[in-house]
Amino acid sequence: MKTSSLYVHFPFCRHKCNYCDFYSIIELSNEPAFFDALFREIEIQAESSYFSNRTFSTLYVGGGTPSLISTKYLDPLITRLRKSFNFSNDAEFSFEANPGVILTNRLDAFKDVGFNRLTIGIQSFNDAELAFLTRIHSAKEAVYAIQLARDWGFN
Repeated sequence: MKTSSLYVHFPFCRHKCNYCDFYSIIELSNEPAFFDALFREIEIQAESSYFSNRTFSTLYVGGGTPSLISTKYLDPLITRLRKSFNFSNDAEFSFEANPGVILTNRLDAFKDVGFNRLTIGIQSFNDAELAFLTRIHSAKEAVYAIQLARDWGFN
């Protein structure tokens, strides 16, 4: 078996930063259609011979701003991924969070479905630089996000 990593792109953001080249949109009302399509794509890819001989050591949910994901989609997402693909017993399940959008109710939900790592998108701890980059958080909020992640037991 080959060891691989799996990336799921969540394209929604609260705000599009001026430097960002990733595909992202601000219209969160499209989230239900996105998850319908994502769930269909997972089923299609699970049938592919490419994935049949792979074990995934990492799941990374990036974006966009995955910390915006409605919690009602978390369990169905992880359930489908685990059913469709082979993950190692010690797989790292990581999601990306924007320091301006880390909500404790979502942290609980991410922990409950098995995410064990949080990647916090902090480009700077300098407020002037953050403003220049059009980030939606301050340096103080970035430090708070790190502490919050630690308090919730994320690596």
